[in-house]
Amino acid sequence: MADRKTGEIVHKLWVGARARCPHCEQGAMFARLFRMNRLCPACGVRFERQDGESIGGMVVNFSFAVTTALAGFFIVEAASHPPLLTQLLIWSVYCLAVSLLLYRSTRGVWVAVAYLTGGVRRDDEPAETRGGDGR
Repeated sequence: MADRKTGEIVHKLWVGARARCPHCEQGAMFARLFRMNRLCPACGVRFERQDGESIGGMVVNFSFAVTTALAGFFIVEAASHPPLLTQLLIWSVYCLAVSLLLYRSTRGVWVAVAYLTGGVRRDDEPAETRGGDGR
């Protein structure tokens, strides 16, 4: 990833956030709302080599939701001092909603990170060419 230009890295992360294949930028990563394709329908790259590789995307998603909820909690607390139970209910629902809304994007970004580090490639592609565009 060190030999890639910043613009290319940002572009691939943006492609991933749009839930498109980072290799060909055409194929959809998701078959259904929350079900990810194993292979890109356009170019055939495998999005995940092993079970559990999507954990990083979930961590990013959860971290974003909790960090913004904590910031919101303290801002609302400083501004209007609502009851604690009300605050907890509001920010719990917020975390759930944000996590669901951003699931596809954060998982796509994580696949793009895996692509940039060589973990996303076609099954018939040798490991030495990992992470390259190969178009």
